[in-house]
Amino acid sequence: MNIAETKNALIKYLNDTERDESVVGALGFMALLRTYAESQEYSCHNIIKLYCNWTLHPDLHYNSCEERIYIFEFLTKEISNNWGDNPKIISTATEAIGFERFKNELEAYLRSELADGLYSDLEIISNFLLKSIIYIILNRPVSLNSKTKTYLQNKDKTGQLTNVTSSDGEPVWISKIELTSIDGNVILDVYVTPPPPKHENTSSPFRRFQLAEID
Repeated sequence: MNIAETKNALIKYLNDTERDESVVGALGFMALLRTYAESQEYSCHNIIKLYCNWTLHPDLHYNSCEERIYIFEFLTKEISNNWGDNPKIISTATEAIGFERFKNELEAYLRSELADGLYSDLEIISNFLLKSIIYIILNRPVSLNSKTKTYLQNKDKTGQLTNVTSSDGEPVWISKIELTSIDGNVILDVYVTPPPPKHENTSSPFRRFQLAEID
């Protein structure tokens, strides 16, 4: 399938009043979107690149897009600066994960790239896509790789938590984040390494934040 055919497939899917709005349909759409967006170099829409990769890979350990780096940098800064203030951390964590940014940028991107053939209601489409995508990326971790860690270390250690250390006094880093679901709520689990005092191990979440409800 060439790029013109991919673009036409996207337009056909979006304009179809009987489109497949299941998780399978959302996966197919994201695969088409990534193929098309990569040919256009994403036009600086890093949040779209992140979510395309997140829905299509079980772990983003090897992905190094700017949005992925932003998540680790932003979360470590906000958790460090707002230690103990869970409402503030939850607000900034939601911003870092970027549910609304993805929805808004997806609508803007599709209007810009597919304007010549698109006549469907993009707000309705982006709403159901976001719900499906959240379901898809549950339990798909975004792990800290060596490239991201080196980048963060070179930015005045903004990637490490400043308010906790390991039992040996070593700096503590966020090793991965993962979205899970508990009683219909979207939960952000934050894992760290090495484990600080009073934290059992690196295989259990260091902090857990409720971000949203799943309808």
